[in-house]
Amino acid sequence: MNQAMFETARRICQRAYDSVKPEGAVSRWVTLAEPNELHINDRVHDLSKINHIYVVGAGKADLGMTEALHGILGDRITAGFVNVNGLTQAQQAAATDEVLQTQDEGAVPLFRVGAVQILPACHLKPNETGVVGVRRMLNLVSDATADDLIIALISGGGSDLMGCPVEGLTLEEIQLTSAALKSHKLDIGEVNSVRKHLDAAKGGKLRAAARQVGSFVTLALSDVPVVRSAAGLRFDPPDVIASGPTTGDHSTYADAWEVTKSHELGAIVPVDVLRYLEAGRDGLQTIELKGRVVEVQPENPRENDALFSEGPSQFVLVGNNRQAVCGALAEAKGSGFEPLVIDEPMSSEVGAMAEDILELIRRRAATEKPLAIIWGGETTVQLGDTKPGIGGRNRHLALLVAMGLYDMNLGHVVFAAFGTDGADGTPDAAGAVCSAQTIAVGGRDRAEKAIAEFDSGTFLMALDAQLELPQRTNVADVAVALIDVKS
Repeated sequence: MNQAMFETARRICQRAYDSVKPEGAVSRWVTLAEPNELHINDRVHDLSKINHIYVVGAGKADLGMTEALHGILGDRITAGFVNVNGLTQAQQAAATDEVLQTQDEGAVPLFRVGAVQILPACHLKPNETGVVGVRRMLNLVSDATADDLIIALISGGGSDLMGCPVEGLTLEEIQLTSAALKSHKLDIGEVNSVRKHLDAAKGGKLRAAARQVGSFVTLALSDVPVVRSAAGLRFDPPDVIASGPTTGDHSTYADAWEVTKSHELGAIVPVDVLRYLEAGRDGLQTIELKGRVVEVQPENPRENDALFSEGPSQFVLVGNNRQAVCGALAEAKGSGFEPLVIDEPMSSEVGAMAEDILELIRRRAATEKPLAIIWGGETTVQLGDTKPGIGGRNRHLALLVAMGLYDMNLGHVVFAAFGTDGADGTPDAAGAVCSAQTIAVGGRDRAEKAIAEFDSGTFLMALDAQLELPQRTNVADVAVALIDVKS
């Protein structure tokens, strides 16, 4: 196997990642023309008529998005609160703005990007810091007036990072519900229909809290390439990205309740959560929880609510998975490979996806000129009762495909898969670059064991086959198969 093929695969992955960096995503759509013209997509905001600019948001890419926006607007930003997925050690060392005292996490250092306070929430498990951040966002936007501008920065991972229970429910109940939803084979639409009705800001409620504001702009970086619904495929649906805190909701309490019943979640979802959803479904205005009467939030604002009309609201999709795929395509073409982009997004279980990929590679293995097949999307992994080792869906997929290449004796193919968020299951790598040679060197039996134990990272790490990328964006996953002309 030519080592240049591996290097090309890594360059293609890097180009895909670079195409969706949050800094570039924001600066492509937001520009400032002196003295006071703020251009956001096709609209111009006259800053001379705006008293305050407030910034709110949550997501894995939000730190970079905030930095980019601050680079454009500087001290024109009055205040803001943004939840991000933790802080690096260097950021913690520089966090001199405030120390937040929490019960579960102790002293949490916060820092600022200009006037915007950055709060380290948690992606895998909503935490107390995230709750504080959401409440500060809601308080900030609710005070905005007709002469103000709010800019919401929304990116993948924002659902967990904005975890904040409605009145009457606790953070622990939200955590347990989130874990229950993730443990079952639910599509993202089902998961979000439940989240939106239990959280204080999701399902358009962040936007609804700012009813008096003159202009409300959402800049979104999508990690949801496609959602399948009864109406068909929906690409980058605004109401699904981070559970749609600034857009109209398509789901209802009845939908959320039905998810818990149809998937038999009653035994693992907290009782008060089920009672709250049932009360909402039945149209009750109040319910007694934990010995006190609390208000049941009305149905989330719908898409046709005046809040979301083009006058006061603007939603701009600044980056998505397709953009990353296009970056991969450009690098592949520039490297001498004929690109073939698969239009159907990856969305199936990882084992089934590996079989589909291997079948396509097998059919195209006798190519007459170098070929690059490119996929975008996000697979799923069913762990069952297995306690996973190191690695995630992309390294698992790469190892499965490498096993197939080895078994078919296709030594002229290199396969790479990675998550644009830079953390594939565990934060040590974004994905992997593999071939039949990976199995030949590492051993088929060891590879098979790693697959069975969901421990692909340990196997690949020993072979220097992992792919590392920064953890600053999130537009789902990209995979590429490079097929050389067979000699």
